[in-house]
Amino acid sequence: ISSAASDVYKRQADNKTFSGLILLLLLGSQPILYALIKPYFFEVFYYLHLSIYGTMIYFAVQHGASFVLYSVILFALDLAVRYTFTTRRVTVRAEYKGGDVVQLTFEKKLTHRAGQYVFLMIPALGVHEWHPFTVSSAPHEEILTLHISVLGNWTRRLAELAKPHGSIEITAFVEGPYGLPAINLESSTYPIVLLISGSIGVTPHQALANQLLHDCGNGRP
Repeated sequence: ISSAASDVYKRQADNKTFSGLILLLLLGSQPILYALIKPYFFEVFYYLHLSIYGTMIYFAVQHGASFVLYSVILFALDLAVRYTFTTRRVTVRAEYKGGDVVQLTFEKKLTHRAGQYVFLMIPALGVHEWHPFTVSSAPHEEILTLHISVLGNWTRRLAELAKPHGSIEITAFVEGPYGLPAINLESSTYPIVLLISGSIGVTPHQALANQLLHDCGNGRP
């Protein structure tokens, strides 16, 4: 009986060693997924990320870390709050501007500040894909504008929707806004502001510059 119990204990220990090694490898793979796969193959990254998350939860429970199950509850709660309170359905006009840039404009159904970004989902391109884009229009403008550089599969398919017609109206869902510049440019603390950007990185600066010019026209020194 003692020998049998010892064999069972040894097998359990071996299983935990093996699963612990797998768990460590999965954790270590995350930077590789983000750096090498996400920018170019978002769908592959998305499903790999979800499957790895589920596998890590399973192995963590096997190692006695049952508290990680609370992350599933928090994840579900986060999704519920985001989709219930911060997501809006809009009709977007997508216009191909040339130079691998697509301009999206739609009625502003949210209040944003210069420099913030939103998550965008277009059902025609996939209901599971939410991508972040900086708002390029200033808060005082009546129409919200996004400028999107064609870099990956999703943005390429978006450009292909707009190209044949020049522009097209499609249904989209917008979540946000999020984030803010590290420096508060809305106050009059800084009498001079210098904005430096390149390529599509101009989008937050376009919103900031237009907002500063608008404020200046309304009495800001």
